[in-house]
Amino acid sequence: MTRTAAGGETRSSAAGRTTTAARCRSFGTLPRGTVRSSACAGIRLCRRWWGCQSSPLDLLDEDKLLPRVTELEQLLARELHDLTARTAVVETRVAGFLGGLTLTDDISAEAVTDELVEHGFVTRPLRGNTVQISPPFITTDDAIRQLVAAIDTVLSVQEAK
Repeated sequence: MTRTAAGGETRSSAAGRTTTAARCRSFGTLPRGTVRSSACAGIRLCRRWWGCQSSPLDLLDEDKLLPRVTELEQLLARELHDLTARTAVVETRVAGFLGGLTLTDDISAEAVTDELVEHGFVTRPLRGNTVQISPPFITTDDAIRQLVAAIDTVLSVQEAK
C-alpha cells in the first residue's frame, strides 16, 4: 500500500502498477473545481488526466465492486424503508443501486433535492414527485446512512412548513 497526495490508499497490481480504480479515487490531484458526479465521470477523468486504459467492466472486476454494491443496495433499501414512517413519504424503492423516494403532493421533490445539496448530497427530482438517489459504487456504509439522515432532516423541515 502507498499513500496518495490526497491521503488515500492505492494498491499495486502484480505488474507493480497502481490500479485504475485506486488512481480514480485519488481526486486530490484533480484541477480545482472538478466535480465527480458519477462513476462514469470518474473513469473519464481518470483516462483524461492519468491515461488509464481499463474499461469500466475491468474496474468492476478488478476491485470486486459488484459484491460490495449488492451489500450497499441492501443497506440503502433498509435505510430508505425506515423513511416510510414519515407522513411525507408515499413509497421507497431500490433497484440495483438506485433508490427512489416518492413524496406526497404537499412536499416538492425539487425542494427536497435543493435542500439536500445544502447538506452535501446530490440527488435529483423525477416525475411523479420522486427523489432519485444514485450513490457511486465506491461509497461507504456511513455515507449511505448520512444521506438517509440528511433526507430525514430535510423532510422534517419540509413537513413543518
